[in-house]
Amino acid sequence: MSAYLTILMTARENGLKPEEYLTWVLHEMKTRRLDEEDLQDLLPYSDKIPEELKVPKNTQ
Repeated sequence: MSAYLTILMTARENGLKPEEYLTWVLHEMKTRRLDEEDLQDLLPYSDKIPEELKVPKNTQ
């Protein structure tokens, strides 16, 4: 349980939609063979995270 919460909190702190991010990570891990570089790309602070997983910045 604590690992799950840690992932969600880290995603939130990195400007991501936590639930959508977790769903995406689990899907990526399930559907492709991952090496160490691929795993780095899945971290919440990676610049390779899809834009749709990011919380829009307030433009006001």
